[in-house]
Amino acid sequence: MGGHVSGTLIRRGIAARSARLWIMSFAAIAMLSGCTVSFISDPLMALYIISIVTFAYSCWAANILTLPSDLFPTEQIATVVGFSGMAAGGGSILVMLLVGILVDHISYVPALIGISCLPLLALFFGFMTLQERRNSASAESI
Repeated sequence: MGGHVSGTLIRRGIAARSARLWIMSFAAIAMLSGCTVSFISDPLMALYIISIVTFAYSCWAANILTLPSDLFPTEQIATVVGFSGMAAGGGSILVMLLVGILVDHISYVPALIGISCLPLLALFFGFMTLQERRNSASAESI
């Protein structure tokens, strides 16, 4: 769904980077609902929220995995994807260690809240690239 909607926006004339970041924004907001899972006692409601988070993650993934082909020249895409995969692996190691420490000493609540907020942090940096591009375009026109 995330790839379909962003593709539709791109065909309607919205820049690929902007279209993908907007879809990722909606997905990140939906993923925030994951913060509530640890406070819900009804298993069906918890499953419903986990399903929303999983759907939102799928929408996010379809766009984040395609973004390098929109942002970088063809000859650099494989390098960028390789480095991002390496960073994802390293980040996964750190997150797993941190989650283990949090669960051992506190509970799952801070881990769920932190992980639910990570897409917002990623979006912050994504939207900074839009601002950086605008700044460089205005500097070139001067």
